[in-house]
Amino acid sequence: MVNLPLGISDIVGMRLRGTDPVAVVLPAIIARAAGTPVDIKVLEAHLMAGGRVQRVVDALIEAKKAHVEVGVEELAKADLDGRDPVALVRGRAIGRI
Repeated sequence: MVNLPLGISDIVGMRLRGTDPVAVVLPAIIARAAGTPVDIKVLEAHLMAGGRVQRVVDALIEAKKAHVEVGVEELAKADLDGRDPVALVRGRAIGRI
């Protein structure tokens, strides 16, 4: 079981801000289960900016597995810039070999 710091008021707030809670909460659960907890507010902000939350979480998980130091902010920025955050992590992992 994953203990996600999230209350009903957070979900209602997402709805009021026009954010799909499932698009934020599900990736947050996946990240926490993989051992890379991410602040839900960061994920929601990324989604509201037009980003692909699941792709950023996938990149964070891959970075952890490959022992690549990268922050969620950097991956989110890459995603918003039109770059693939997972490819960014893979490129850094390959560069370390």
